[in-house]
Amino acid sequence: MKISPKIFTLAAMLAFSHAAFPAQNEKYELKYQFKEGQTLRYQTERHDSTQIDFGGQNMERSVTIWSRQSLNVHGAEKDGTFSVQVKTDTMWTNQEEGEGPGTVVFRQGAGPGRGSAERRSTARMGGAGRQTPEEYTIDAQGRSVSKDPVTSQLILPLPEEPVALNESWDFEYTVELRGRAKGRTNVSGQCLLYSVEKQNGDEIALIIVTGEARGSREIQGEAGGVSFSSTSESSGSGTRLVYFNVTQGFIQEIYGEETEETASDMRGNVSSIRRKTNSTVKRVE
Repeated sequence: MKISPKIFTLAAMLAFSHAAFPAQNEKYELKYQFKEGQTLRYQTERHDSTQIDFGGQNMERSVTIWSRQSLNVHGAEKDGTFSVQVKTDTMWTNQEEGEGPGTVVFRQGAGPGRGSAERRSTARMGGAGRQTPEEYTIDAQGRSVSKDPVTSQLILPLPEEPVALNESWDFEYTVELRGRAKGRTNVSGQCLLYSVEKQNGDEIALIIVTGEARGSREIQGEAGGVSFSSTSESSGSGTRLVYFNVTQGFIQEIYGEETEETASDMRGNVSSIRRKTNSTVKRVE
């Protein structure tokens, strides 16, 4: 399914103006119905367009990243909680159609009046173990029952009570950075149940998700006997169209569009990064 960029603008407008549309009478119970030992596999296609400004040096970078993830259910308790692991199994990149697998093209401007240059390099990212798996204990609505929030896009927060079409629910959580980097990111948003349709005997709900994130980070360290510190502030927003299988209780597809801006300062050297991301996530057998 190919999603037109215009649908994200429409989706955001619908989500923020849902009060103009009366809720329907029929209500739907949205909940995860994982089974112990179950594995759900997904493939993500992500297009990143990044603009970097560092001390007057401007660089643009566009890259497409593919990855395959697995959601493994290690436990399904009688109280309705689940122990799940989300893991990236493999990842690879390719800049443009016609480029060989694993190729990334960087286009870098040398600054005003300095011409431009194109640099090609090969980046192969593959194999399990490159990223730490995410471990969660969640309830049937996908909310964490531990102190750590759920940050995986494969687990959307669902409403605690049944909802009708055009009804919405909010979510909010804070991610604390650990290790050498200190800081936090506050995430908030709203979900809207837009439609429910029958597909191959299952009820599939379209949920429109709009959200924003604001964060700050500080890194202090030492390199070559010289101490350094770096601070950054970031903000982002986005819209996702999430197709949730109501009958079987899991996410089937996600289409997303997000923007992010980050401003950093290291020893008085100020840089800014602007990133736009379009992504597609599909369940694969």
